[in-house]
Amino acid sequence: MSRRIITQKYINEDPVYKQNLATGVGTVPEIDKYLDRLLKYIPAEAVGLWIAAKTIITKGSNIPVQKLLWICFSVGIIFTFLWTFKLTKKDGHKHAWKQIFISMVAFAVWVLATGAPFTMNPVYSSLILLACVSGIAFFEPQE
Repeated sequence: MSRRIITQKYINEDPVYKQNLATGVGTVPEIDKYLDRLLKYIPAEAVGLWIAAKTIITKGSNIPVQKLLWICFSVGIIFTFLWTFKLTKKDGHKHAWKQIFISMVAFAVWVLATGAPFTMNPVYSSLILLACVSGIAFFEPQE
């Protein structure tokens, strides 16, 4: 499964899919529905790396925990950008900038929900996570 969110506009702008639609020969991918978009927006690789790094850092002793968490968060944002950029790139199409941006926000919200390096009431951060995770998939990018 491609990580690029498939919309009708995406299919219409792809020369191969456009030809397949016109001739009825070949395949055309299905347009992504809510659950497909949700899975493609959440950067599971970056979230998994964050959870592993946070666990390792918080178990350490005599280390600058907050500083290391902020460094890992920054690296995670950059990783999310680069990884989503790579996985959504396709020749003949514009870059998936909206999807990349939403994935970066989703990563930041997941980090916020874990409680560090940000300091927020866990109830609020968990509610923000629920709202973000359930809401982002309603957005259908037009690129």
